[in-house]
Amino acid sequence: CDWSSDVCSSDLVAVMIGGIVSTVLSIYQEKLALRYFPEKVSGTPEGRLFFACAESALMPIGLFWFGWTSYADIHWIVPAIAVAVATMGIFSIYLATFNYLADIYHRYASSAIAAQSMCRNLLAGAFPLVTVQMYNGLGFPVASSLLGGLAVALTAVPWVLILFGPKIRARSPFAREIMQ
Repeated sequence: CDWSSDVCSSDLVAVMIGGIVSTVLSIYQEKLALRYFPEKVSGTPEGRLFFACAESALMPIGLFWFGWTSYADIHWIVPAIAVAVATMGIFSIYLATFNYLADIYHRYASSAIAAQSMCRNLLAGAFPLVTVQMYNGLGFPVASSLLGGLAVALTAVPWVLILFGPKIRARSPFAREIMQ
């Protein structure tokens, strides 16, 4: 980090702010959804994904924004805000996935969530092994754009689950057992 230690610490504060804003949004968005779209939201696990579809776009937006504003001549607050935006997108995707798995697998929810957490933690453990080389080799704009491109692809996940979730659930023996 070419920033001073104070500025690097401020970037961590941006992550905290993004998490807090996302927490508050997640509390109120379900109430809003039930109030304005009760037929879409209630009754199916896919109902939890409507806000995640929109909010998931914050992750690639934040990553692209961070990468292309990480220059010395741009004030440090701009990429810090981008980090907060990306955090909000990550939080919304994680929370929606967590709740979706709990809704689908009921009594098997702890196993499904444990499997999801294990995959996330394996990726989180492996990613720091390549991050420094990736950012040093490609530079901040290109490396962040690469991650932003992957994030754009991942924003399709909530949409796929909304559109094809019932069909996917019907193919799962555990989810099919619970649905009956």
